[in-house]
Formats: sequence, structure tokens, C-alpha cells
Amino acid sequence: MIARTLHGKVAAMKARHAIGPLALVAAVLVQFRGVLTGRVFRFEDIAGFFQPLWTAAARAIGSGHLPIWSPGAWSGQPLLADPQIGAFYPPHWLGLLLPVLRAMALMALLHTLWGGLGMYWLARLRGRSVGAATLAGLSLALGGYMMAQVRHLMFVEATAWIPWVVAAGGRWIERPSLRKWSVLAITTGLLLLTGGVSMIYFGAWFIAVLLLAQLWDAPERIPRLAGLASAALVGALLAAPALLPMIAHAPLSARALGADPHFAAEGAWPSYRYALALFRPGSDAGWWEQTGYYAGTIALPLGLWALLFGERSRRNERIALALLLGLAVGLAREGSWVFRAAYRALPLLSSTRCPARALYLFSLAVPLLAADGIDRITARLPRRSLWVAAAALLIALDLLHTHRTANPTLPLSDAEAASHLDATDFLIAHPGDRYVNDVRLDHALHNSGLVWDLENASGYSSLPIWRYVHYLWIANHGAPYPFAQLHSDLSAQGLWRFSSPLVDALNVRWVLAESAPNGPGYVQRFRGRDGIGVWENLHALPRAWLLHRVRIAKDAAAAIAAPSFDPHQEAVLEQPIATAQPQAAEPLPIVHSRSPTELRIDVTSQVAGVLVLSQPYYPGWIATLDGQPTPLLAADYALSAVALPAGAHSVELRFRSRPVELGLTTAAAALLLLLGLALRQALQRRHHRLCPLDQRRAIP
Repeated sequence: MIARTLHGKVAAMKARHAIGPLALVAAVLVQFRGVLTGRVFRFEDIAGFFQPLWTAAARAIGSGHLPIWSPGAWSGQPLLADPQIGAFYPPHWLGLLLPVLRAMALMALLHTLWGGLGMYWLARLRGRSVGAATLAGLSLALGGYMMAQVRHLMFVEATAWIPWVVAAGGRWIERPSLRKWSVLAITTGLLLLTGGVSMIYFGAWFIAVLLLAQLWDAPERIPRLAGLASAALVGALLAAPALLPMIAHAPLSARALGADPHFAAEGAWPSYRYALALFRPGSDAGWWEQTGYYAGTIALPLGLWALLFGERSRRNERIALALLLGLAVGLAREGSWVFRAAYRALPLLSSTRCPARALYLFSLAVPLLAADGIDRITARLPRRSLWVAAAALLIALDLLHTHRTANPTLPLSDAEAASHLDATDFLIAHPGDRYVNDVRLDHALHNSGLVWDLENASGYSSLPIWRYVHYLWIANHGAPYPFAQLHSDLSAQGLWRFSSPLVDALNVRWVLAESAPNGPGYVQRFRGRDGIGVWENLHALPRAWLLHRVRIAKDAAAAIAAPSFDPHQEAVLEQPIATAQPQAAEPLPIVHSRSPTELRIDVTSQVAGVLVLSQPYYPGWIATLDGQPTPLLAADYALSAVALPAGAHSVELRFRSRPVELGLTTAAAALLLLLGLALRQALQRRHHRLCPLDQRRAIP
């Protein structure tokens, strides 16, 4: 009888504990009900950035090689150098089995749910009631940030892992063990593999404040701090395949210039009146970067109550969080002294560009503080659990209503149809030459070559090759970039000045436009029902061409911007080579393309010259001349070239990403370390189980 009663109580307790997670799951499924019926997201950066990147990566992996280089945008780019693609993040491998847009929609749903459950679990570890922890999970999962960032999937994924990292770190500090250390390392690695680097930058502040505050009150601080640091290091090693290519590429990208204060302040609050958006949705007209941090009407007041009147045992944490949130508000204000000081003092802050993104700290801290606040306020009220449950229900209803139309869905068939134009079939039927879209057309066309498996001269990327982006700027403006640092967003570039001869040097044979391009030599070859025509550039240079007139220039950007420069007649180089003028016309080079990362060119030259290729100059491309290594040169500031002696030659180019290779080796070593530690722990547990029996057998 007693056993039956105890069993019933245990079952009732488990049921009460399951109510919170089940309520959280139900609320998230209601919000993403369209995804459950097979509908997908395709708007803004999903259409222009993530669908193309995921499609190109899935196509490359399906062909048996990593997407280290893709010609589908920017006339060629190191695809894995942008960590936002998340090619090594295991959940993304679902995109190899399902249509890309459907996989992305499922990732958004599952990571929203995972983030909510992580915040719930973190609140429970901090001693919060089931209702308060549910409130915290709902506030994060259905809050303004997660809903606004479905368009930036890697930010949703990174946010989902942050509570789990804090929980794993807290458990290690509380009672260190090898298993807890391994969990912390793995969760950190997965967080970094998501690719949401610019928001992980702020998320790391939140993680550090909570863990260091807990560490301050713990015994043996130094050993436990060393354990946290070593776990973070192993996590970074696990993420090395994504991090090392980014680190190697960053100095070559446009981001290496840094952002000037004007551009760095893009999206900042025009006034502190915008702070009202933290308390209520739609309180100010502003884009989602400025007003997308609403976590529920009562969440912020509860959080502020916890900061002011919270538990004494968390005094250090409360002070640190208050300072951190104050810093976020100061950074968000346009031209504030806080932003000016932080811009100069904090490393990498200018690279995050939008200072209002520091308000991301509210999206992480407010749910946790709100759970503390509701438990604190209701501690002495009768029927406390009902009050807490009512607060959680209010949060759920508020956020579900507020964000009911946040992320429109559509059937997969409609989304895939929207990914193509009438001109797509024409371009597919005429392969071998590059196309470009008029910049005034749909933004998604910049990366359309990645979707259509064609070569495009324009592109959209967070880390484009600076030389190439600068080349497009010169083609459009007729002059080099006039600023020492980034003054505007150059992450998405097309062409609009088609009279520039620089367009010809990119092998741009086809131009997508609604009207005739503004230059000579363009003939319309097709016009679709959507009004977009395909124009042929009769002056386009081939994929590779041979020149004998060379100009050596220290400032190659200024040289190609000169009105007298003609890439048909001369090449601008940054180092001298031997050339001579031929006595008769020479045959065109014959280009054999084996894959995106391999190229062979057969060329015959009467005298020494230079072979120029219409692809970006970039480290990693290895050139051989008749089987022997030869230097790869930078021609016309941004293109690749090879110096040729007289005679018939075979030039081969292969792309090799050593950062990716090193990253994979490093990650494999870290994974083997974790597996070895897990095996060691399993053997130790087995030994402890068998040891008493062995001892008994040893007794005479």
C-alpha cells in the first residue's frame, strides 16, 4: 500500500514537471503550424542568401566534394569561407535528404523549440519553479528576436544553443566531472558550428557574465576556470572546419577594411524613445534590427524587478547583468558616448556593424530574469503555482498574437517556382559563359547562379573578396572606392554601368535586364513573360585570353579605373614579367573545365605573354605550366593570370583550401579526444562496478 502511494506521488510529480515542456512544445508548434503542413519560408535573406548557399553546398556534397569554391556568384568565391552556410553543422545535413527550403523550415522550427527548452532547463537548474521556467522558455522561443531572425537561420540556431552552453558550464562549476566537461565542449562546438558569429559575439558576453558570476562564489575558482577555458578551446577545435576558413579569408574580405562610424551606426536607435519597443510591440516605426527584441509585455518588468530585488545569493550576477544591459542600451543609441567609446575600445565591435544588435542581450537575459522575478513576487502568495502559470499563459498568448504573421509561409511548389525566371531555361540552354543581373532587378538574383547551377558575376555575401567587390565598384562608378573604411553595405553587388570595359573582362556574355543595358554591343536574345529580357554582350571576352601588352602599376585599382584602360588590349599587373609583340594573330586559348575547382587551358603563343582568366585572384588557386608549378599573378587588380613563354602550353589551375583541410584534421583530433575520454570514463565505471566483487573473490 505504501509502495503504491509513493509510486503515485512520484508519477504525479513527473506529470507536473512535464507540463511545462509540453506547454512550450505546444506553443511553438502553434506558431510554426504552417511548417507542420509542409509549407516553407522564402522571403528576404532566405531567398537571396540562404537558399542559394544551401543549394550550392548540397549540390557540391551530392557530387562527392566539399563546396570549397563555387562559380555561382562573384565569378567564383570560397563558399566555406563564410561560416553562415553552416556546412559542418550536423543538423544542416538534413538538407542533403530534403528539399533545401523544407529543411530550412524544419531547422527554424526545431531550433526555436530547442532554444525554448534550453532556457526552460537553465531556469530549472537555477531553482526556478516549473511555471517560471516555462515562462522563460516561452519568452525566448516566441520572443521578438527568434521570430524576426527566421530570415537569418544561423542566428536562431546560435541562440538555441546559448542556454545549453550556460547550463553545461554551470553544472561543471557546481560539481566538476569528465562527463560534464565533455558536454560543455560539445555544446560549445555546436554553438560555433551554427555560423551565427556576429551574434555569438554578443552571446559570449552573456555566457561569460553568468558563468563568471557563478564561479566567483564557487570553491577552487582557478581549476574550475581552467576547466571552462579548456572545454571552450576543445569546442572551438570541433568547430575548426568552419572557423579556420573564415579566419584565413577575413583579411581578404571587405570586412577587413572595418566600418567607419557612419556605417557602424547603421540601424542604431535614432532616440531613446525606441526603448519603448522593449516593453510593447510596434511602439515605434523601425526595422527589425531596432525594434525586434520584444519578449512579452510582462517579461521586462519582471526582469527589472529581479535585477533590483532579486536573491542576495545572486547579487554579483545581478550587478553584472545590469551593467551588461546598460551597455547594450548605450550601444544602441546613435552617436552616444557609450557607442563612441566602445567603437574605439572593443575589438571587432565595428565589424558587427549594427549597434542595436547589442540589444540581443535583452533577448537572452530578460527571459531568465523574468523567471527569477515571477518566483520572487509570488513567493508568499497563496496558490503560488496558479499565479505563475497564469503569467506563463499570458506571455504565450501575448507573443503568439503579436507574432502571428511574423514569418509568412507558402507551399514548397510555389517557393521553388518563385526561384526561377522565364529567362532561366534560356541561360541553362546556353552554358559556358557568365551572366549578370541588372542591380535594379530582384535582390535574390545576385545569388541566383548558386540556385540555377550557372556562373554569375554578381553576388551577395557577408564576406565577399574585397578585390572583386572593389572591381565591381570601379566598373559601376568609374573610380576606386573613395573611403578608407566601409562607408556603406557592399555585401550585395550587381552591375548597372554596362558600358564599362571591365564588364567584358568578367566573361559576362548575358545580361538580365528589363531594358537595354546602357552600353554598346548589347543585343536582345530573349524576353520572358515577366518582362525580364536576356541581352547578349557581343564584346565579352572569353573565359581566358592571351595578351602581350602589359602595364605595371603599384596602384592597380586606379590603373583599371583610368578611361584609357582596355582589358581587350592590355593587362595591368603588379609585378613585371617578360612580354613581346607577336608578328601574326594567335589562336584563342582552349578552356577545359573539369569541375568548379579544376581548370585546364591549352594555349599557343608565338612570343612571351600573359594569360588572363576571368575569375577572381585568390589564394588557394595553384597553377602549373606544362606540369610544373608557376606563380599565379593578379591581373587587372582582381583577376587571375599566368605568365607564358613562347610556344604551345598546357596551363592547369586547381583550388585547394588548406584552412578547410587543417580544420577537418583539427576537428577529427578533438573528436577523438572526446571519444577517448568517454571510453576511459566508461572503463572506469565498469571497474568500479566490478571492483567489490573482485575484492570479495580475493578474500581467503
